[in-house]
Amino acid sequence: MIEHAEHMAAVLGLDATFRIMDAENPDFEPESFDVLVTRNLTWTLPHVEKAYREWYRILKPGGVLINFDADYRAALEDEQQGGGKHELPENHAHKLVSDYLMAENNTITMEIGAYHGPRPQWDVQLLIERIQKIQSELPALDNDISEEEAAFTEAAEEQLAQTQAQRRFFYLRR
Repeated sequence: MIEHAEHMAAVLGLDATFRIMDAENPDFEPESFDVLVTRNLTWTLPHVEKAYREWYRILKPGGVLINFDADYRAALEDEQQGGGKHELPENHAHKLVSDYLMAENNTITMEIGAYHGPRPQWDVQLLIERIQKIQSELPALDNDISEEEAAFTEAAEEQLAQTQAQRRFFYLRR
């Protein structure tokens, strides 16, 4: 995968560095990145809370985390049961996975302890709770939170409501 990425970067004339490391323990200095993008990663992490703390640490102030992850199994089950709120496109890769492989995937997910709840709603809720905890631990200034903190919390809660419907991705701005 890394070799392919290096090849594509060269083809596109991009100056990029690729590293292999533990996603829960990234080896970067604090405030190193403007943007972090993950795709189909967090569902595999047994300590996703730690990963989010670390990713927040390496984001620059104002930086953005974009997490593409979803609970496609739940979407398929909903669709198979006649529900219409989580329809996947006909050519979606998860529709082509056999029941045997889907069961094996679910077993692995449970074994590594990576299932925490429907994704990405669980992740957004985790981040909202973390933000609220941090806010509650800060010294009170006139017993008010800043407009920026209030707007951030409101935006996070709005995003949670949106992910309840789409089950596809979320973003977080530091």
